[in-house]
Amino acid sequence: MADRPCKIDACAKPAYTQGLCRMHHTRIKRHGSPHTVLPKAVPRSDEEILRRNVPDRPLDQCWIWQGFRDRQGYGKVSHRGHPSRAHRVVYEYLVGEIPAGKVLRHSCDNPPCVNPSHLQPGTDAENVGDMVRRGRSARGSKHRAAKLTEAQVSEIRARFAEGGCTSAQLANEYGLTQTPMSQLLRGITWRHVPMAKVQPK
Repeated sequence: MADRPCKIDACAKPAYTQGLCRMHHTRIKRHGSPHTVLPKAVPRSDEEILRRNVPDRPLDQCWIWQGFRDRQGYGKVSHRGHPSRAHRVVYEYLVGEIPAGKVLRHSCDNPPCVNPSHLQPGTDAENVGDMVRRGRSARGSKHRAAKLTEAQVSEIRARFAEGGCTSAQLANEYGLTQTPMSQLLRGITWRHVPMAKVQPK
């Protein structure tokens, strides 16, 4: 049996339920009429976006984005039909185009800030370097993939330095494979945890 068309005049879409296509059925559920069409949102100007979401703009302080923020704390806004980070939109509006291949680095280290005097174009590597220098990188037990704590790392290194255990035994005991255990013992990883001192016997 062929699909029946929607019972709304001039609609050729197949009926989904109660003789209506999905679109007209949804319109009735949401608005009470199959003919209700919401007007398309009028794109806001860059000035309006700034005025609505950053009402206070003291020159020497952070301009805190008051609109929606992502999980990292950065402002988000729909700009020219695309989701964009607010600090990029504000920078381009007030300063100019961001150079190709560059990111904006926050000198204030405050993700919701959109003050262009706190934003500086740079490379991804420079941005990561800023993060590490300021101590914001997730390292050690703060890293989401960490299987050990700093205390466990100190204990492992001390036990290995005493000579009572092999790296393979320690890897097995702490649920690691040989490579990460070897890197931990040599100080390649967990560099922020001091190495165990070998006591002379």
